[in-house]
Amino acid sequence: MLRAILLYLSILPILLANPSYAVSKKELAAKDLQLEERLSQLESRFLTGDPAAEQLIKRNYALEVTVRSLRGEVEQLMYELGQSNKKIDALYGDIDINLQRIIRLEHQLEELNSAFENSENSFISGNAPLGTSPGGDPFENTNNEDNSEKLDRNTDETLSQIPSAPVFKEKTIDVQAAYSDLLKLPEKGKVKLREGDYLGAQLDFEKYILERPDADDIAIVNYWLGESYFVRNGFQKAANAYIASLSIDPRGIKASSSMIKLATSFAKLNNPESCKIFNAFETQYPNATELEKAKANKEAKKVGC
Repeated sequence: MLRAILLYLSILPILLANPSYAVSKKELAAKDLQLEERLSQLESRFLTGDPAAEQLIKRNYALEVTVRSLRGEVEQLMYELGQSNKKIDALYGDIDINLQRIIRLEHQLEELNSAFENSENSFISGNAPLGTSPGGDPFENTNNEDNSEKLDRNTDETLSQIPSAPVFKEKTIDVQAAYSDLLKLPEKGKVKLREGDYLGAQLDFEKYILERPDADDIAIVNYWLGESYFVRNGFQKAANAYIASLSIDPRGIKASSSMIKLATSFAKLNNPESCKIFNAFETQYPNATELEKAKANKEAKKVGC
């Protein structure tokens, strides 16, 4: 009996505590529901019911639209600026090439003038009348001392009028080193193409073509020159370079690639010859690789040929 009483007393606090715990948990759950309802009411009011909230939302939306529009305009302006800079770089490159050509022509003209002056001086000295006086009277061939002195004096004067041989400055340019640098230009240009220095590549190719127009690899260099223009959207100059490559070596290493790029350049220029070139590709180059044929067909489909 005593044992049962002790057990009841030990369980009683637990029984008393459980109802209070259950009540507090229910209250917390009810408060959570109330908070959720209030939050939903506030959100509904903010989004739809409150005029001030609606005005804020509209202004925020209008600002977002304006920002997106301005961002698009800025990106467009940045793109146009980049294109303008590329055109300016290309113009500077053309000016540099033309200046090099002018300097080369000036050197050739100076050499021609120098050669002409030398030949003129040689002609004058070879036809100078050594037996006449400055007044044009012939010397008297006598044996007296006066005539002898006169002859010697006039002879000295005539010889003094003959110009001396021109003195040329010795050139210290290492011709072999310059020629070696010239031969390296095509490879340097291709490296610049891979690195994105398209203007530098163009200048290297053009200098090589200008200095070595009869080189064995001139058709290949013309193809790479076309590539330096093509990547900068200079399609007309690119087409000219591809045509030069095909004209020099229509069966060369880069001939089939030049034909594809020529047709693509014409397509960019809206030239109707583009489709004719694409259609004639496989007939013109039946031994082209499958990759080249696939590329030609892909480019032709792009332009609707």
